[in-house]
Amino acid sequence: MKTYVLSVAGMAIVTALAAILTNEKKYAKTVGGILKLCMLLTLVSPILHFLQQPTTNFSFESSILGQDIAYINNSYSLAVQTQLKNQFGVTARAEIQMQNDKIQRTEIYILDFGMNDKSEHINIITQIAESVKILCDCEEVTVYDGTENTQG
Repeated sequence: MKTYVLSVAGMAIVTALAAILTNEKKYAKTVGGILKLCMLLTLVSPILHFLQQPTTNFSFESSILGQDIAYINNSYSLAVQTQLKNQFGVTARAEIQMQNDKIQRTEIYILDFGMNDKSEHINIITQIAESVKILCDCEEVTVYDGTENTQG
């Protein structure tokens, strides 16, 4: 801003000096017209600079909306993890993906079955899938037990 004000002031001084020096001479009107044009270009230079800037691409992930959706996904994930710990006694990591204000997909990674017997794991996985479907009101829930993938 300071540079802009100094350039406008400098151009006004040059224009005034040229008007004084070329008073009633043969090229007074031509020099005055050129200097007035330069003054006008100096005044509109910020607008020209703004128009010449390249457009930036909008990135959804860096936008506030993208950050809000990431926060909401994380909040739902933490709620599901707490619910699974309280209801089934399992330690799990939940990944929830939303789209258009609706949960589209939920993935549950069981990290520890806790006190549950190994023979009950398949039964617990099925119960977890059904419980999370109801809890999240979503159609697709995938529950992972280590390297084994069980669809619910």
